[in-house]
Amino acid sequence: AAWLRFDEARTHGKSYILYLNDGSGANYIGLREENGSTRQARFMVKNAHQAAPATLYAENFFCAVGEWCHYVAMVSYGIKHPLILTRNGVYNNDWVLSEGAAVNDDGFGYRWAALGRDPWAAGKYFHGAMRDVRIYDRHLPLEAVSQLYRDGADLVPTAAPTTSPLGTVATWSLDGGSADDANGAFNGEAIDVLTTSDRSGNSN
Repeated sequence: AAWLRFDEARTHGKSYILYLNDGSGANYIGLREENGSTRQARFMVKNAHQAAPATLYAENFFCAVGEWCHYVAMVSYGIKHPLILTRNGVYNNDWVLSEGAAVNDDGFGYRWAALGRDPWAAGKYFHGAMRDVRIYDRHLPLEAVSQLYRDGADLVPTAAPTTSPLGTVATWSLDGGSADDANGAFNGEAIDVLTTSDRSGNSN
């Protein structure tokens, strides 16, 4: 879950938002802007039992350039593990892949997370701003997703939403640092990152 603002629409390469990896490449989760002209998202989930990742392409998913919006990417419960994307607390049937992939199928541990870049390829950076990035260890009920948006709609990016459903693994407010606000276990390193003002004009 995260608040994002795109500063340009990528028409070449890919703009990565989040990439989780177990360190071997056999298990990963990724979300990126696939086509800036159509605001298309690509959400991928790969486990060691799959030859290729389950992939959801969602047209007209990302908001217009310059607009702050709240996004959630998750794998739902169920035998087929559907992939689901939501924007501003809203679920849309066009943003669902009914047959997805199990996350953490063998009980492995993700070793690291990359925000705003593809760690394996140069040039695939997110061009924009991020606030209140959250990672959970379970699927969130749609009401919890909507509550995250409602709590932060009038506050973010000046303050983080107060709702914190069970299963929070890590949160990064990204208000000038890269510390994990949840428990400090996943403090990060900011590389080639510039701080900027939020949508209310507050400096970070």
